[in-house]
Amino acid sequence: MVTSNLKETLELVFRQCVFIIINIYAISKLLGGQFYMKGKLPAEVANTTLGDASGFSLAWTFMGHSYFYILFIGITQLIGAWFLLWNKTKLIGVVILIP
Repeated sequence: MVTSNLKETLELVFRQCVFIIINIYAISKLLGGQFYMKGKLPAEVANTTLGDASGFSLAWTFMGHSYFYILFIGITQLIGAWFLLWNKTKLIGVVILIP
């Protein structure tokens, strides 16, 4: 009985922590702070040739190219994170957030 309550409590705490972390990432995407967006490239990224660019810079620049893509990912993360908070929707939230 005590083990079952402990397991449920730990699961809830873990889901709440994931909720907070995913919300931080989603909100930073929606506010334009996570990806390198058009017109807002840092000078060191803008002046780097393609062969010298790191994988991180390439990925962040590519993902920031389309504002619709950023909105889609950010809103999807918010929806998935909110679904984690309730027992009836936690599996849907996990499925949304896995990709």
